[in-house]
Amino acid sequence: MKYSFPTNLHISRECLDMMSKIFVGNPANRISIAGIKSHPWFTKNLPDELKVCTLCFGCVLSTDNAGTFLHANSNAVCVV
Repeated sequence: MKYSFPTNLHISRECLDMMSKIFVGNPANRISIAGIKSHPWFTKNLPDELKVCTLCFGCVLSTDNAGTFLHANSNAVCVV
């Protein structure tokens, strides 16, 4: 798949990397939603209330342990 961006548009390397993984013609080779949600460009400056575990999508980010997700309905922990 061919695509381009205007040359006067500043796009970070992280964003270009993610876009290159999204704009893939073959769906089997395309980045997944979980991959997008865990991509460095997507997670950069993401508010805590929007951070969710990309493994199970059922837990929210613990406010006391960065990078540790606590399941909303149990005491189980996903470490990502």
